[in-house]
Amino acid sequence: MTATSEAGLRRVEVLDRFWRLASSGYVTLSLCALLAITLALTIVFPQLPAALDAGERTRQLEALTAAYRNLGPFLRQLGVFTILDGLWLRLLAGLLAYNLLLRLADRLQRLLGAGRPVTAVPTPHLGHAARRTVVVATPAAALAVVQRLMQPRYPILVVETTDKGARVYGRRGTPGAAAGLLFTLGLLSLLVGLMVNAAAGWYTSAMSLMASEAARFPVAGGLEIAFGGFADRAAHARASVTATWADGRRVELRPGRYRPDRAGHLWVALVGEGPVLVARAVRADRPLLLQVLAVGGEAAEEVRMAFRQAQTEEAFAVPDANLTFRTVSYAALPGQGIVGPVFLVEAYRGDDPAPLLTKLVETEATLAVDDVIVHLQRERYAVLIAAYLPGLAWLAAAGLLMSVAGILAAGWGYVETWATLSFGRPRVAVTFRTSAPWRPAAEAGRLVAAVEAALAVPLSAGGTGPGEDPLARPGETGGRV
Repeated sequence: MTATSEAGLRRVEVLDRFWRLASSGYVTLSLCALLAITLALTIVFPQLPAALDAGERTRQLEALTAAYRNLGPFLRQLGVFTILDGLWLRLLAGLLAYNLLLRLADRLQRLLGAGRPVTAVPTPHLGHAARRTVVVATPAAALAVVQRLMQPRYPILVVETTDKGARVYGRRGTPGAAAGLLFTLGLLSLLVGLMVNAAAGWYTSAMSLMASEAARFPVAGGLEIAFGGFADRAAHARASVTATWADGRRVELRPGRYRPDRAGHLWVALVGEGPVLVARAVRADRPLLLQVLAVGGEAAEEVRMAFRQAQTEEAFAVPDANLTFRTVSYAALPGQGIVGPVFLVEAYRGDDPAPLLTKLVETEATLAVDDVIVHLQRERYAVLIAAYLPGLAWLAAAGLLMSVAGILAAGWGYVETWATLSFGRPRVAVTFRTSAPWRPAAEAGRLVAAVEAALAVPLSAGGTGPGEDPLARPGETGGRV
């Protein structure tokens, strides 16, 4: 019977240790750090969208592998292009979810305990900040000083004494006991949101679109995003964007600079813009064909030239009139009194290097070269990013929960302090253990300093570690136990 009881106690002890390890805050921090590093890799390396069919997935994976040349097959083998739907992310998320669920149970237990009346000194948890001192005083005097110092800051105070020592327990900020529970719920909600986005969400790289241009993406059966231009000429005007799904659904979006717009879980953000020069030419009221002098430039009655990124120069020709126009985009020309964006346009005939005319175009202009009339107008292209984020509501809930937890912890921080007194002759060892959301070691240290000042004859100050004799080695340092 005794052996069976001892075996049962050992199993309980092992399970208790496993529970404390699996629900440890250090494990939470480690798993969160690994998750952050993993998600950072998804930003460094492009990821395959989750909603691709098998053929398109294979094609894009081959293209990504080829883009990294000799390193591509190695990166593909490691799975860096498929992190979002890989085994490692699922395993990491599962471990973190298990850890957070255990912490949630622990925080719920603490919250329920904080609401109950205290009739006995509870057992302190492992990992609390501890500070220790040894003073010369009678047991009664030392206990009286500890009670007197804790009473103003701890409205709930419980004392237990024996012949060998005493324990004093105090707590304050009961509403703040919910902070740990809410913060853990916030972390769980954050994890759920990230995993939902990883499993069913996607995002595009930046796309530069001129008016009437569209970009197509092989996600969710096919999606087309078309740019219809800006609402007006204002610097921060909203863009007109149309998203068309494969099943024919269409949604109109109006994103602005730093003001994304959404339809359901689809978000479109305007992250930049740039100048576009639109050109048309007529002769005797008959339109002429123009051609952009660039690779793949096709002849059309109207051409649009976008000056993207560092590109500042474009050229187009009117073949039927043997004319070429060189255009240069400037952000401003202060020397000529122009503080806004402007185009410099030069016209040339044939191979003659001397320009026939030079014109500055701010918004629009008309050029006459012989019997050819060229109409120029400034427009803007948009740089857009689209993202499908079905887990955004979970992320928003996580932000709200953690914000409320922070407010509770800052305004009504739940603090528990245990004072353990070991009576000796003539020395009394006093150890303070504190659990607090902010700087628990400082709270324990303040109480140690106050006890030393009140009794005025300190022999040592420092901390204590687990399993150490509180009367031994009076010169030891502080720590967490």
